[in-house]
Amino acid sequence: MPNQNHRRAVLRNSLKAAGVYLVLGAAWIFFSDRFVEGMAFDPETLTTLQTYKGWFYVFLTALLAFFLWYRFQSRLE
Repeated sequence: MPNQNHRRAVLRNSLKAAGVYLVLGAAWIFFSDRFVEGMAFDPETLTTLQTYKGWFYVFLTALLAFFLWYRFQSRLE
């Protein structure tokens, strides 16, 4: 059974990971919006590019979550 120090370390590391995700996610949204807005001027193309950008973000974060979970499970074994 984990002791109190171990639980605090897990909580601290989880908060750090969430903070990094928050900062990187916000930066992605901010900068990728500016980039896409410079690529298209008509609303239809802009909407399409924003949709692709969103799907790319979902794919990338799902891939990251998979590898982090895989690494976590490997350490448990």
